[in-house]
Amino acid sequence: MQISENLPQFKDKKTLIIVASTQSADLYSAFAGEIEQIVEIRTEKLDDDGQKGHFERRSKGQTLGSGGVEKDEHAKLKDRFNNDLKATLKGVSADIEAVILLSSPQDKPTTKEQLPARFEKQLTVEIDGNYVGEHPNKILAHIQKAQD
Repeated sequence: MQISENLPQFKDKKTLIIVASTQSADLYSAFAGEIEQIVEIRTEKLDDDGQKGHFERRSKGQTLGSGGVEKDEHAKLKDRFNNDLKATLKGVSADIEAVILLSSPQDKPTTKEQLPARFEKQLTVEIDGNYVGEHPNKILAHIQKAQD
């Protein structure tokens, strides 16, 4: 897709733009006035693994504590997403010269952990916010605002 003239053109360096949240990410490649989506990662709800279990400790009509036997489903989803993201990033073209990361503050540390070492060194801009699913022009506008 052609980038509008009033937005960053990425003329000098081929740039990987990573837009990530807790369970989804969009990866874009931008260079010479063009931006294209490389991949869209979405981690859906897990299938029931049959290991559900919930218990409560009660005494005299009051609940003293409760818990579950299985690992929190949210943590499982996040683990699966992080593994998918890491595997996808390993397969991204080696000719990337710069990386821009857009991620919410709470997800940014774990997202950065999934970056291969070569991308960590090339990370030039970090933007806080959940912009997954937004149109590329809106994402470019956020990047332009952060660079000004």
